[in-house]
Order: sequence, then structure tokens, then C-alpha cells
Amino acid sequence: MVTPNQLTLLRILLAFVCPAFLVWHRTVWVETIVVILFTIACITDWWDGYLARAQSKVTSLGKIIDPIADKLLILGVMSVFVWFGLYRIEWILLIFIREFSVSWIRLVRVLKHEVLPAEWAGKLKVGFQIISVYATFIYLIILDSAQFGSAVHPKVWTAVFVFHHAAIALATMMTILSGMLFFRRLGEP
Repeated sequence: MVTPNQLTLLRILLAFVCPAFLVWHRTVWVETIVVILFTIACITDWWDGYLARAQSKVTSLGKIIDPIADKLLILGVMSVFVWFGLYRIEWILLIFIREFSVSWIRLVRVLKHEVLPAEWAGKLKVGFQIISVYATFIYLIILDSAQFGSAVHPKVWTAVFVFHHAAIALATMMTILSGMLFFRRLGEP
């Protein structure tokens, strides 16, 4: 039987495989495979949490590696998007700083046997980040399809372009907001 920590380790593996595949060979087929692998990784995030709670297998290791796996997955793919010129580096730096500063504080607290539960803003932030990654995958696949002769209607192209940019802008803003709320809550008695 699969354990929650095994699913988290699979997500960590996929967090390295997805960016490596994108960098290795940028084609529509590879990008499609990476979308599938990214989706599997996102499902393991939900599944490991469900199993841990349902089977009462919440572990200290899981509390530490689960959020790290999430950050590695999302930031790994987003970093490749920066390298491809699809994201501005400033957006990802803001996300990176928030994610790792909050993760560091959570890790220190877990080691002190204190749990800082995720709040609505953090959960919403992850949703926006995932939507942003999918929006960019759609944009990237259409972009690379167009380069190889596939015709894309200008209105479709414009809609995908706007969706891609709006999604990363919203993900960045939600990341900053959730970080501000986290640090404000941290300062409360």
C-alpha cells in the first residue's frame, strides 16, 4: 500500500523531472507530457494529505517534506518559464522569497513541535499558482504549435496571451497577500 510520504517523495521526483524535460527538449509533445506529469504531481499533493488524515499517518517528516515538495514543483516549472522568457524574473523572485521565508519559519516551528496550520489565503495562493502554471502551459503549447505551422486564430491567441499574463499577475499578488497575512498572524499574541 502506498504511504503519504511515498506520494510526497514521488512529487519531489516529479518536481525535478518536469523542469528537466522542458529544458531537455522543447516540443509540443514534451510539453504535453510535462502537463500530464505536473497534473499527476498535483494529484499526489491532494492524495497524500487525504491518506495521512484518513489513515492517521500524519508524520513529522510529512509535515516537513510535503510543503517543500509543493514549492519545488511549482517553482521548478516557473523557473523554466522564466528561462523561456514567459515570466518576468521579478514575479518569480517575489514568489520564491515568500515561499521560502514562510517555509523556513514553518520548519523551525515544526522542529519546536508547533504547528502553524495553513489558512485560506495560503490555500487560495496555491490554487492561483497552479492555475498560472496551467495557463502558461496552454500559452507555451499554442506558441510552439504556431511556430511549427499550426494556425491559431488571432482572437484565440489574444485570449490565451491575456489569460497567461493575468494568471501569473494574480498568482504573484495572491502570494504577496498570503505572505503579508502570514507574517501579520505570526506577530499576533
